[in-house]
Amino acid sequence: PSIRTVTFQTILDPAERFNKLLAGEVHIARGLTIEQAALLDHSGIVRISAKPTPRLVFLQMDGDGRASKTPLTDRRVRRAISFALPVDDMIATVPQKFAVRAPGGLTPSYFGYDPGIAPRPFDLSKARGLLSEAGYTDAVEIPLNFSPAAVPGAERLSANILESLEKVGIKVKIRRFADAAEFYTQLREGKLEGLTLLAWGNGASFDSDAVFYPLFHSGQPHAYNTSPELDKLLDDGRATIDPEKRKAIYSTLQKSIMDQAYWLPLYGPYVIEGVNRQLDYEASSDELMHLFSATWNGNRQPD
Repeated sequence: PSIRTVTFQTILDPAERFNKLLAGEVHIARGLTIEQAALLDHSGIVRISAKPTPRLVFLQMDGDGRASKTPLTDRRVRRAISFALPVDDMIATVPQKFAVRAPGGLTPSYFGYDPGIAPRPFDLSKARGLLSEAGYTDAVEIPLNFSPAAVPGAERLSANILESLEKVGIKVKIRRFADAAEFYTQLREGKLEGLTLLAWGNGASFDSDAVFYPLFHSGQPHAYNTSPELDKLLDDGRATIDPEKRKAIYSTLQKSIMDQAYWLPLYGPYVIEGVNRQLDYEASSDELMHLFSATWNGNRQPD
């Protein structure tokens, strides 16, 4: 049967939102935690609808030394960090099954995704060797910036990063921003030293340009890793509408960025929605709620 009335509620407290969903007081809830989603797996009242999105979670490195000169201006140190982090384990621990790895910085949802780009392997001996080659035989300290409001699961991700990098002789100095607005202000102003845990993207664009131009083109407020080579590739990507030429450009771009280890892409998170079992409705990868397609199913109880 069709739905005659749709009512939206703003419920800021995650626990209250979850409880109302279980009680049948709301029929669709967004913003569920991974733990809440796991609890709903065996619920007879609610099911989970989850879809991949264009969002990306990654570790940005200040390779330009924009905020300050740190060891990250040395490519060998950046590469060491990328080898030292067990990305698959981080995914299994934090987003669990609600994410897909993004080896070159894109998920399969994106135009420009290159399936031929392999993930950086986890290799502690390689990481230690690169640090030694760079002259860092003693412990080196590097800041890590994050805001829990900016990246879901940021606390656990940052703890994993801290623990993993300590194993290769990198001491992580945590800078936790409780205020997401202040975090983003400092990001745009080029004040975030060292490493920064970030989430990027939304359902508005599935094109490579939406990720790479703001993050890697000279003069962009969010860019901490730039070069004339990257600028040319990014400008070329905007100068043609030929799909095959653009795919080749963005493939080259991703390989160049990974070779320089300007960032370590972690994963693309899913949109997770709790849906009452009386409702035929699915979450959407563009993160819009397509409620016009929702209908009551045969499990609907009379009002």
